[in-house]
Amino acid sequence: MFGALLAMPDEEFSALAPVLMDEVNRSLNNPADRITLVAAMASQGYNGEDLTETFDEICKEIDNQLTELSQVKKDWLKQLMGATINAINETEGISKRYVRIPYEKCHEDAKEPAYAHLSDSGMDVYALEDITLAPGEQKIIPIGIKVALPAGYEL
Repeated sequence: MFGALLAMPDEEFSALAPVLMDEVNRSLNNPADRITLVAAMASQGYNGEDLTETFDEICKEIDNQLTELSQVKKDWLKQLMGATINAINETEGISKRYVRIPYEKCHEDAKEPAYAHLSDSGMDVYALEDITLAPGEQKIIPIGIKVALPAGYEL
C-alpha cells in the first residue's frame, strides 16, 4: 500500500497525505494499538531508544536513497517515522504494566474491554443496557462477557 501511495502524483498525494497522517495518529493514540506496536518492536529486538538514536540517520537515508520521491513525500515519511518513534517511546515501560486478561463474548452486543488511556489503572467494561442506580444501590449489571481473572485481580 505504501508503494501505491508513494507512486501517486504529488497533487493527489498531497490531498490524501493529511488524512492518512490523521489516521496514523489516531491509531498511535489508541492504547491497545500502541501496546501492540511496542510488543511487535520488542519481539524483533528493537526499542524506542534505538530508534530515537537512529532517527537522524533514517531521515538522511530517506533523503539520499529515495531520490525518486518528491520532497513532500519524503517529509511525510519522516513525519510518519517521528510519530511512530514518539508513540513507542511514550509507551515503553507502560506496556509492561498492562495485564492481559482472557475474556469471551457471551452476547452479540458485548463490547471488548479497553483501556481508554495509557495511564489508566484498569480497563473499561460496558453494560449491555443503560441502568440508573440510586445512591448506595447495588445491582448485578450484565456486560455480556466471561472473564478469566488471575488471582489478586478484580472486575
